[in-house]
Amino acid sequence: MMIETVIKWLSDNTDFRISGYFELGRGASGVVYKVVLENEPYVAAVKISKFPNLLKKEYLQIKYINDRIDCKLPEIYDFYEMNDNLSFMLMEYFDGISADKIKFRRVKRKNKKLAEQITDNLLKLHSVHNCKFGPVDHAVYDSWYDYYSEFAKEIYDFAKQAYNDGKIKKKVFCAVEASYLKLDKILCGSTGEPTLIHGDYWLPNFIVNDDTYDFMGCIDSFNIMWAEPEYELFTLTVGRLSEKLNLYKIYKCKISPTELCDLKSEMYALYNELLWHKNLGLFNNNYLMFRSKRLLKQMKVNGLL
Repeated sequence: MMIETVIKWLSDNTDFRISGYFELGRGASGVVYKVVLENEPYVAAVKISKFPNLLKKEYLQIKYINDRIDCKLPEIYDFYEMNDNLSFMLMEYFDGISADKIKFRRVKRKNKKLAEQITDNLLKLHSVHNCKFGPVDHAVYDSWYDYYSEFAKEIYDFAKQAYNDGKIKKKVFCAVEASYLKLDKILCGSTGEPTLIHGDYWLPNFIVNDDTYDFMGCIDSFNIMWAEPEYELFTLTVGRLSEKLNLYKIYKCKISPTELCDLKSEMYALYNELLWHKNLGLFNNNYLMFRSKRLLKQMKVNGLL
């Protein structure tokens, strides 16, 4: 098991001594364990990944955010790269459960409080600004369109090839193509200042106290960047509990959304999902179809289709 390899490596190479562990959860790029330590901090979380480059990027990005603002991300104790196929990160343990594991009927009476905590935390993150758009380590773009159009071209080319290879359905490619060809019109109102983006702010990454249903924190930042303020709002629309909590609507009430906010959110959702497929080689056509239909509907509502 990978966790046993990690425990031995820590024992041989560091002062950390793990006396017990159990799995907290796993995703496409890694698995997370709660570990009990014989020395401080006595309890921690270990994320193990077979994609060292992705995990190192996450490590650097969490540190980047934590150095600038307190917005309930875990403290990172250290990152270790054992070889080309295995790396792990030792970090603060949030005592709670992933929000996607709770039942709405159990949290219903406290949904307003939880929704406010989640959206206020994101608003705090979005209070950090920059003078240029782009990746945090290479923000050189004067406009959001200049930066995003390069990424959109990459996703369009990927979707076209995936469609030709029979990996995605025609409607998915049609949604990508239609939005890509109208990209200048869709992004014409995106004039907000460059804003710090978490990159993966959604239910499975929210840790909630399973007794009080208070929001403990958010884990697994991915692809942080300086983007337009509305860029990652689509993450608040993903999952049934997000809809029940009205996260997207509540956040929009805290800001002054642009006219095409809903349309942009659908485009960002589809393109970001395709980015995951591109990075990991996985294809979930059911979800891609779901987002594609919503995007095409928004384009029609706004007279762009």
